[in-house]
Amino acid sequence: MKGMDQTQVQSLLDLLRDRNFVIVGVGNPMRGDDGVGSLIAGQLSQFHPDRVFDAGAVPENFLGPILNKRPSVCLFVDAVDFGGQPGDWQLVSLSDLEDKLPTTHTLSLSLLGQLLEEADIQCWVLAIQPQQIAFGAPLSNPVNKVKNEVIHLLKGILDDQGQMQETKKNGNHQFQEKERTEEGKKEGEQR
Repeated sequence: MKGMDQTQVQSLLDLLRDRNFVIVGVGNPMRGDDGVGSLIAGQLSQFHPDRVFDAGAVPENFLGPILNKRPSVCLFVDAVDFGGQPGDWQLVSLSDLEDKLPTTHTLSLSLLGQLLEEADIQCWVLAIQPQQIAFGAPLSNPVNKVKNEVIHLLKGILDDQGQMQETKKNGNHQFQEKERTEEGKKEGEQR
């Protein structure tokens, strides 16, 4: 397997840049590569529990928590057999996924996606090509490698956005502090 496709990486960056988004990992870790989305979310939620959900095999149970975050984008991470090499990944809209690509969670993702899109939330899937999804199978080497790369990539995006939000908050606080100082000066001059 080669490194990450830079076109796909750029598409992901373009999708999430300056947007309020959540990440929802989907999959059953007891079924080999099928659990990759859940494993990615489990790792990311340690750093960003407010924006990452490990939905396991029941993504429909996370409708309320997703809606409460009021994201403009919901990025699902799931194992999807799209005919690529094990460990390859693609970024696809959920509506394209349900029409063309099989996933073991298509029905529940489809229903959840429809409900989220009715709330004006764009739904995308970071689809990872599995090698083995048999019950009790371990995560394959190529999928494990891309799992670590995707975690690094998504954590970087989440960290960057967190820093930007903190900077905006601090900048707004400094602006408010400056306004208070100027108001105090004006009051002193009026006395």
